[in-house]
Amino acid sequence: MSFERADIYSTSVLPGEASGDDQYSEVIKAFKKFILEFRIDNQFIYRDQLRENILVRQYQLTVQNGHLIAYHDELNKKLMDNPTEMVALFEQAITEIAKRIIYISNEEVPSNFPTCQLILLTQDSRISIRSLNADNISKIVKISGIIISASTLRSKATELSLMCRSCKHTMKISVASSFGAPQFPKHCMAPDQPNGEKVKCPPDPYIIVHDKSQFIDQQILKLQETPGMVPIGEIPRHIVLSADRYLCNRIIPGTRCDIVGIYTIYQSKIVIQIMVMLQPLYSVKKKRKNL
Repeated sequence: MSFERADIYSTSVLPGEASGDDQYSEVIKAFKKFILEFRIDNQFIYRDQLRENILVRQYQLTVQNGHLIAYHDELNKKLMDNPTEMVALFEQAITEIAKRIIYISNEEVPSNFPTCQLILLTQDSRISIRSLNADNISKIVKISGIIISASTLRSKATELSLMCRSCKHTMKISVASSFGAPQFPKHCMAPDQPNGEKVKCPPDPYIIVHDKSQFIDQQILKLQETPGMVPIGEIPRHIVLSADRYLCNRIIPGTRCDIVGIYTIYQSKIVIQIMVMLQPLYSVKKKRKNL
């Protein structure tokens, strides 16, 4: 080969970055190894716990943050730095192992098999509610206080089946773990007709087909500072919590507790204001009241 011709040549100098799907698969494998291999003495803590929960139809796994640090510190750092994304991958790993426990082959797994829930416990120091700031947004935090109100259970969509009211085109959308309303397509997404003509449907054509959608339980709580945490002359502050699935109906108003969750914000469409909430991942540790 001669490089004297007026052609353009290129060579690879640095290795390319791994694709997002490859990175996600490696993270899921690491979480699965942790669940299957972590043990204390001769007891496999999380593998046995998951098997016991699945046998009684409790699709959840409670994980101690300290165990993950001891097993794979880098994996724990990824979980703490990007919990919104990593928690979903962790729950996917738990769900895949749960399917292996119950079913011999993937062909036997039903399509409506529930996603297993991760309940995370941590020994990290607490942060006061009034100390939360922009640096804590989308991070896992631990706060304490007293529950002052708890809503009744309501349904929260995880996957919605939509149908166009005009042409009856159907589609499914996944609903992210957020507090706002899901965003529907503004225009019909039906493919063009065989003759090339586009389907003409009115704006905002989609309606929800409830019997083909998937929902989970959700409960809204309010956590207020305890009297000892409030500076003299100040009014106690509170924060809104969102619990879902197996964390619903775990505590009642008047309970002092520690909360571990993802600190996030959302914009309410009913009241134009920015509200602060803890996203669905959080764990409850009740404190004994002094008699």
